[in-house]
Amino acid sequence: MLFIGLAVIGFMAYRRKSKPALITPREQRTAAPVMAGNAFVMANSAAGAISVRPEAAGTASGAMGFLQQGIGALVSQFGAYLGGHSTTTLPLTAAVFAISILCASTMIFIVPRRTVVVSEELIEQAEVEESGMF
Repeated sequence: MLFIGLAVIGFMAYRRKSKPALITPREQRTAAPVMAGNAFVMANSAAGAISVRPEAAGTASGAMGFLQQGIGALVSQFGAYLGGHSTTTLPLTAAVFAISILCASTMIFIVPRRTVVVSEELIEQAEVEESGMF
């Protein structure tokens, strides 16, 4: 499929006598930090969503995939609305950055924090119970 897609892009570029639109170094500099952060967060968020209740791992995985695709579609439409006739990826990158700040703010200010201080006794108790949770 990848080769077919590349062949179609090459054929269209040949017929138009122009280069296909590629991401320029400027867009790479703006999108790369967002993508790097996404790579670090996604693995841990998937593991966290599934590990809460292992018996409902399929439901958690499905709900997480649905939310990822749905929010991604909404952010893409919002980025297209912001961009208008822009030829760069900056509007979509700005929208993803704004959503990231919103999510970080939610985690910092809304999610309750535990006041338990991890001690040697709690670690030993968790090892004895083998539950992995304090």
